[in-house]
Amino acid sequence: DMNFILTVRKGNRQNQAVITVFVNSSGDCNAIVNPTHTSISKISSKTRISALITSMKPSVLFLWSLFDASGLNIGNSSFSSVSSLTLSKLNQITAFEVVIRANFLQSSTYYNLRLSCGRGSTSSYSSIMIVTNTPPQPGEFIVSPTEGVSLFTKFHFYAKYWSSSELPLLYEFGFLVEGGKMILGTKSELAFISTILPSGGIFTNGYFSSVLLIYDSIGGNSTEIFDIKLLPSNSTVSELQNMFSLSTNSLVSVSIYVTALNGANCTFF
Repeated sequence: DMNFILTVRKGNRQNQAVITVFVNSSGDCNAIVNPTHTSISKISSKTRISALITSMKPSVLFLWSLFDASGLNIGNSSFSSVSSLTLSKLNQITAFEVVIRANFLQSSTYYNLRLSCGRGSTSSYSSIMIVTNTPPQPGEFIVSPTEGVSLFTKFHFYAKYWSSSELPLLYEFGFLVEGGKMILGTKSELAFISTILPSGGIFTNGYFSSVLLIYDSIGGNSTEIFDIKLLPSNSTVSELQNMFSLSTNSLVSVSIYVTALNGANCTFF
């Protein structure tokens, strides 16, 4: 058997992939997991791993398997693609890809992905170690002040003490609305924003839910919620429309005023 180690270093950071190739002495087949694939997986997305396979004899079965850190085979439910293949053509190099389901792998965990090939009890395999990404580690999401009036009070959103081995970190601020999130601006390395807030978001027991999303450089992310006591402004629709016309017309202003108009009290018509 042979071990191939790929090490990537940047400053004090280091990632490593280990590929172990076992050669079948009977010469029935070859299976080599492609070492150019990354060993770090974004667990919220599908993970694709490819191999080059060759069959020198008929009826050779190629089979992907996934093992957790304890050595347990968990592959049956982990794949969203075909995980076994019998080649019809002999002595021809063929690419064979497997797809691991999104959100199946656990963060900060080691897995061993193995591609075996053989006939009957005679088999060999090639494998790659998968190291799943650790999302940005818990820091703080602070909003100041913690109470105010919609469309009038300027709130300051701060992200503090978040860390990751995969820098830089990017931040998104927003608030919860029916069916999802309303994002204020775009992802940025800036860890703070100042903004007014509408009255059309989601309220829980009188509190308005603001949200912070933190992303590392390979797509791992964390989410934090901060509840604000937000009082209605009691502005009429015409007053909201006038404030909108006097705004800076930035995307942030547009989203806030549109949300406010959509959530306006109908008694003001």
